[in-house]
Amino acid sequence: HQIVLLHLLSRDELEPPLRGNLRLRDSESGEVTDHFVTDEETAAYKRLLHDHCGRWRSFCLHSGIIYRMIPTDTTLEEAVLVVLRECGVLA
Repeated sequence: HQIVLLHLLSRDELEPPLRGNLRLRDSESGEVTDHFVTDEETAAYKRLLHDHCGRWRSFCLHSGIIYRMIPTDTTLEEAVLVVLRECGVLA
């Protein structure tokens, strides 16, 4: 059997749309804070995400698992017909 890890990430996770002045509300506590999102923070976030995905990719490689990151706006048809075929799951 072949194990395949499909890592689903939204476009907002891949390319954060938030910039500039923001008012953020903690969904658990309800606390509100104002924050200015800089280009440097966005770049740091992208580096952290890249490293995170790289660790999963490395783990999978060393474990004999196929790793694929799929944006959540990928159509079901593309995910099944293209990605799973590329992974060797479907013929």
